[in-house]
Amino acid sequence: MSSVNVLCPNGRRNNIKVSPNTPLLTVLEEACHKHGLDPSQHALKHQRKMIDLSKMFRYSGLPYNAKLEVVTAASPHHQEQAVKVAVQLESGDRLQGVFPSTVSLWDLVTNLHGNSQWTVGEPVVVYMRREVKWVGLIGYVISHSTGV
Repeated sequence: MSSVNVLCPNGRRNNIKVSPNTPLLTVLEEACHKHGLDPSQHALKHQRKMIDLSKMFRYSGLPYNAKLEVVTAASPHHQEQAVKVAVQLESGDRLQGVFPSTVSLWDLVTNLHGNSQWTVGEPVVVYMRREVKWVGLIGYVISHSTGV
């Protein structure tokens, strides 16, 4: 497991451990919580370039041991937005829907299930190579927990 070096506004540096599947939003939250900052009011910057917090570390283009900076965000990034979700079933069928970013995966799956005839055995949601079993779907919010 590697780490990134994060400089906070108070001048302190933190080493945050990351894996390839760590969402960058999680890196920001860990750095902010260590120094009592509100993550929704801050963003990450790397070499004068703002970082997309919805990406996993693997897809961000950041090197290991990157030096990141926590800066005040121009606008809050935890706003409720519409998210288009597509679910592909094992049979090959594809279900789509538009949901608010605050909906839980449980509500999403049950809503899509009501719109089709597929049977629910023990469904598993796979997002960015991360499996979420059916029991874990209760309360698992799309935007915050998955980094969307």
